Amino acid sequence: MSDLIRQHIKHPTVNITLFARPVDKKQVRIVAVMYGIHLCYNGIEAKLSDNSLLKKYSKALKEYLDGKVHSLGRIKLSLDGYTDFQKRVLKAARSIPRGRTVSYKELAQMSGYPKAVRAVANVMRHNPFPLVIPCHRVIRSGGSIGGFGGKVRGANIRLKRKLLEREGVTL
Repeated sequence: MSDLIRQHIKHPTVNITLFARPVDKKQVRIVAVMYGIHLCYNGIEAKLSDNSLLKKYSKALKEYLDGKVHSLGRIKLSLDGYTDFQKRVLKAARSIPRGRTVSYKELAQMSGYPKAVRAVANVMRHNPFPLVIPCHRVIRSGGSIGGFGGKVRGANIRLKRKLLEREGVTL
């Protein structure tokens, strides 16, 4: 039996599923944020939950999408199973302020791995915590939008552009 729980966020901008694991009776750690409505994460079915902290995180994400909250820094993430490199890249990306963008090269420098631009881009491509770790704020060095969620065109790029525009960024 899995201790994985989930909560759905339905929003005009994008639907989201939060997946989490309880740490104890008062704490949960987010293990993934997925665009769309999902029942499973990595093949594991998650129980729909009314956990109060998970509800609080969901509310924060809705308010973020509404432009009422500017930081999701209080959402606790589970980085278990990630390498030190991945953790440093994710932590650096999480520090990018609202309304700002950085290039993959700049993110590699911020992470302490200035020559690992492709590897940093790969971590962003597989970011398990979109919005909470704002990979939409990472763009190409030339100023073009780059990819999003492993895609370089279509709905993903439209969503990335919309998220950036809501933060006051135009490309």
